[in-house]
Amino acid sequence: MRQKKTKNSPDSRIVILNQDHTVLPPVISPVTFTEGVRTARKDNIVNIKMSEDSSGVAGYSWIITQDPNAEPKDTIMCKPSEQEINPKVYKDGTWYLKAKQLDFAGNWSDSTVVSFNLDSTPPKRPKIADLKKD
Repeated sequence: MRQKKTKNSPDSRIVILNQDHTVLPPVISPVTFTEGVRTARKDNIVNIKMSEDSSGVAGYSWIITQDPNAEPKDTIMCKPSEQEINPKVYKDGTWYLKAKQLDFAGNWSDSTVVSFNLDSTPPKRPKIADLKKD
């Protein structure tokens, strides 16, 4: 936009541009499970939506792990248009799906996490006690 020059307006102005250093994390929404709740499904699905960023989003990485402290690698695994993750897990216990996004300025976001508890072990067979005769 061009500024109209008036008698009192300066001929030049100083503009300071700051480098982009931040990016918000993506949003993860469970599709086939409720976060933090027990499930027997081994192939859970989540949707992932990239957060808006002034420099644009280059992609994201994710990890499925039983280690709550593990983090996704700083390597693009998926394009922003790939909005469904379908990890398969086979061991019972609590699982953490974490994702983080990279913007075109080279900034990685913090991770977003959802968790579920895989419980695919059927209950033990009940023992039926002998009934007393009357």
